[in-house]
Amino acid sequence: MYIIDVLCEDELKKVKKLFDDLNYVLGETNQGLNKSVKYCKTADLNHQSYVNFYNYLHSIFSKKTIFNTKFSFKDITIPYPVRYSEGMFYDYHIDELEIGNLRTDYSMTLFLSDPEEYEGGELILNQGDFKTPVKLSAGKAILYDTGIVHKVNTVTSGNRDVILFWAQSLIKDKFIREHCVELATISSDFSSDQNLTNNCAKLEQCRINLLRKYGDI
Repeated sequence: MYIIDVLCEDELKKVKKLFDDLNYVLGETNQGLNKSVKYCKTADLNHQSYVNFYNYLHSIFSKKTIFNTKFSFKDITIPYPVRYSEGMFYDYHIDELEIGNLRTDYSMTLFLSDPEEYEGGELILNQGDFKTPVKLSAGKAILYDTGIVHKVNTVTSGNRDVILFWAQSLIKDKFIREHCVELATISSDFSSDQNLTNNCAKLEQCRINLLRKYGDI
């Protein structure tokens, strides 16, 4: 799991304005005996307001090189804006294998609401005996492997505004993918020290060659 600074203050302000201007529809999913498993508001992707929202986010993400350099994204889905108001939630589930014709290697939640703006609404990532609650500051995103069982706790007050994305990596093999991320992190840390320039170049060569061998390029 990785935490990424995605939006600066000015970008966040503009995205939140466009988010508020979207046309929302109530999304509810029932399973067996009318048990509600999903209850939230999702943006109407066919509404004209979504075009402006999409275009601005696309212009931002095209400049975020971290997705291509560190995480080796091959492609990313369109943004899916979701609003959880009081009483809304999403029970435990696993994301689909494919979304928007993309193999889903990564799931990402970009937070637009600060934690103090709403109660409840924690993203819970369930891994073995551990349940990790996630509630990040506005403008930050959590990126994690698709396939982790997760849920969104019931919002008890305020609005939990988020944007969801799914990404396909250049590397299908999860083991190699994780090591490439680590190599990219080390290489980036080394590059800030002029005395380690040569080692940085060797690490980057190792990462690129792994991508060349295992990446779907």
